[in-house]
Amino acid sequence: MLNSVKGDFILLHREGKLIDSLEFSNLIKAKSTHQFVIGGVYGVSEEVLKKASLILSLSPLTFTHELTRLILLEQIYRAFTIIHGKNYHY
Repeated sequence: MLNSVKGDFILLHREGKLIDSLEFSNLIKAKSTHQFVIGGVYGVSEEVLKKASLILSLSPLTFTHELTRLILLEQIYRAFTIIHGKNYHY
């Protein structure tokens, strides 16, 4: 993974950029493939921070990396509902 060229992955990090669901759906739509990196208990190395094409935060709150996977999956689902013109607020 660390041998990846910059631009190959999106890092989820507590100090990343906060975006809303519409912006996230536009991000998903703009790229054909995505790799997401979620840091563990001790975060990520400086090398990983530097190589990320984009650094996003899911929330100002802190989540376990296991819970982050679930939240990310829900946001990807929500992005595809937006892309396909379906309602995502009920």
